[in-house]
Amino acid sequence: MDIISENNKSFAKIKFSGTHKGKIFDIKATNKKFSYIGCAIFTFEDNLIKELWVLGDIYNLLNQLNLKK
Repeated sequence: MDIISENNKSFAKIKFSGTHKGKIFDIKATNKKFSYIGCAIFTFEDNLIKELWVLGDIYNLLNQLNLKK
């Protein structure tokens, strides 16, 4: 993971990974392993997270679960 911070904001490049064991996007568990990248921007106020914005490569996730149409 990479993190860049300036003033009250931080940007993180993240790798998500796991096993599809629960429902996601109304899709039942496939028990397939997956890994994809994403990023997040955090805004802080009074040493607490005030706002969080997250973007992930959902199409890559769906491809790995063989669910993309």
